[in-house]
Amino acid sequence: MKAPLTIRQQALALLSKREYSVAQLRHKLLLKGHFEPEISALIGDLIQRGWLDEARFVDCTIRARLRKGIGPLRLQQELQQKGIAKPLIQESEEWAAVEWEKVAEAAYLKKYQQKPIDTLLESQKRARFLVSRGFDPGLAWKIVQRMSKEQLS
Repeated sequence: MKAPLTIRQQALALLSKREYSVAQLRHKLLLKGHFEPEISALIGDLIQRGWLDEARFVDCTIRARLRKGIGPLRLQQELQQKGIAKPLIQESEEWAAVEWEKVAEAAYLKKYQQKPIDTLLESQKRARFLVSRGFDPGLAWKIVQRMSKEQLS
């Protein structure tokens, strides 16, 4: 019979699969029955060794969500729900390098290809799609109008 894994072994097993925020890792370890003082000590050690890094977690999450066509508003909300502070998100190199208009256009084209916009209702539906993905309503409407004009040309 195998001996139960230590808190360090459990944390390293989790971190070997993907990046975690401090809040996520703390929550996972609490669910496994560990106590707050030992979790806090372990997290401090993991951060010091560079095995747990919130900036790296933010960058990885941004890259993954951009591939899915997620906009800045939704992405920021998701990261904040995972325990990341707003300043850390906006200081991220990945965040600074993103051209949100291109991401919105790519999400639009992936969903609608070159299907024509026949009515105002269809335009509104497409703009709502982009807003639901986390893009600013002004940017969403700009993309829909530009795509509509390109179809007329």
